[in-house]
Amino acid sequence: MNREVDEQAQYQELNENENILPKNYSNLRSQSTLRGQKQQNAYSRLTETSSVWHLVIFSAAIVTIVLAEQLYREPLFNLTLRVVPDVQKDISDFALYYFKFMTLFGYGHFAVGVFVLFFTFSTREKAFYLLLVHTVAGILNQELKIIYHNPRPYIMSPDVQALACSKSFGNPSGHSSLSACYFVTLFLVIYHDTPFKSHREQKHFSYYLALIGVIFMVINVPMSRVVLGVHGLNQILYGMTYGLWLALFMFQYVRPAVYRHVKKLLEFNNPSYYRTFGVMVEPANIDHMNYAFKCLGIYAGIVIFSTLNYYIVRSNFEYPQEWLDAIILKCNEGKPLEIKGIFADSAFVKTGLVSIIFGAYLGMLYDSFYMGGTPSTINDTSSLKGILRLLIGGLVIIPFTLPYLLIGSSLSVGLLYFIKSALPFFMVGFIMFSWLKSVYIVAEVINTNT
Repeated sequence: MNREVDEQAQYQELNENENILPKNYSNLRSQSTLRGQKQQNAYSRLTETSSVWHLVIFSAAIVTIVLAEQLYREPLFNLTLRVVPDVQKDISDFALYYFKFMTLFGYGHFAVGVFVLFFTFSTREKAFYLLLVHTVAGILNQELKIIYHNPRPYIMSPDVQALACSKSFGNPSGHSSLSACYFVTLFLVIYHDTPFKSHREQKHFSYYLALIGVIFMVINVPMSRVVLGVHGLNQILYGMTYGLWLALFMFQYVRPAVYRHVKKLLEFNNPSYYRTFGVMVEPANIDHMNYAFKCLGIYAGIVIFSTLNYYIVRSNFEYPQEWLDAIILKCNEGKPLEIKGIFADSAFVKTGLVSIIFGAYLGMLYDSFYMGGTPSTINDTSSLKGILRLLIGGLVIIPFTLPYLLIGSSLSVGLLYFIKSALPFFMVGFIMFSWLKSVYIVAEVINTNT
C-alpha cells in the first residue's frame, strides 16, 4: 500500500508542469509502462543487428582471412627480406623520422588515450565498448603471436636493420591489427552510432575528411613497421585484414548488445533515468550475482587458454640460437638476453592485460548494485570540470599502472603475469567504473542533477 502511494506521488511530480492528476492511476500507470517499453524498443531498433546472411558473410570472411594467410606468408616474407634492405639503405633522415613517428600510433597508448577521453567526456557505454574492442584486439594479437611463433625480418636477415626494436614474435603485426581495428572503430562510433543521413546532411565535409584520415592511418602505420624492419609484408597484411574484420564485426554484432546491457545496468535500473525521460516503469530486474559469476567464468576460461597456449609452445618450441643472436646484436647492444622478456614469455605476460575489461565490468555491477548506477548525463558539465575529471582520474589511476611500467623480468613468468599485468589492470578497470565516481562527486566535477 505504501509503495502505491509513493509511486502515485512520483507520478504526480513527473506531471506537475502539465498540472495533470490522473483519475484512474492504475490505467495511467500501465500507459506509462508502455511508453517506457517503447523508449527501450526505440533504442533497440537504433542498434538492431543485420540479417543472418550478413553473419554468414562475416564468418566466410574470417575463414578466408585465416586460410589466405597460409598461402601468402612465405612469399611475402621473402619479398620483405629482399626489398627492405635497399629501402633502408636509401632512406632519408626525414623519412626515417616520419616512419618512427607513424609507428607511435600503433602502440596501445593511443587507444588508451582515446578511451580515457570517452570515459571523461562521453557516456559509459561508449567508453566500455572502446575498451572492449582494444582489449579483444590486444589479447587476440598476443595469442596469435604465440600460436604462429614466427620471427621478424631483422631476426632472419643480417641485411635488415632493426630501426625499431621489438623482441616478441612477429606474426601478426600488432601495430597493423590495432591501427586497422581501432581507427575504424573510432570512426564508426563517432559517425555511425546515429543514422548516417544526419551526418551526411550536417557534417558532410568532416565525415569524408575523417574517412580519409582513417584510411591514411590504416595504411601508414603498418608500412612504418615494414620500413623499420620489424614486420614482414605478410605480417602487416594479416594484421590489417583481421583487424578490419574485427572492427566491423564487433560494431555490427557486439556493440548493440554492449550498449543495451550497460544501459540496463547503469540507467534502466536507476530512477533518475525515468525522471530524465519523463516515464515511470518498473526498474529492470538485474541478477547481479549471476552476471558476476558469468564474468568470472569467462575470465577464468581466457586465463586457462592463455596459460595452455603459452605452455604448449614453450614446451615444444625451442628458440633458435640464431634468433637470439640477432636480437642481442641488433637490439640489446651485445648484452645477454633475459628470456622472460622476449617471444612467448613477453606475449604471455601481456595477455594478463585482459583483466582490465573484467575489472571494468565488475565495477559497473558494483556501481549498479551499491552506488545507484550512472546516467548518460553524468559528464554533461563545463569543459573546465571535464579537464578536472581528467586530472583527478589520472592522479587516482596512474599509480595502479606503475607495476607494469617499473617491474622488470627477473621474476617468474607466472608472477609477472599476476603482479605486473593482471592484478594492476583489473584494479584500474574496477576503480574507473565504480569508486572513481565517488571521488568525482566529492570534487563536484560531474553532473548530479539527473
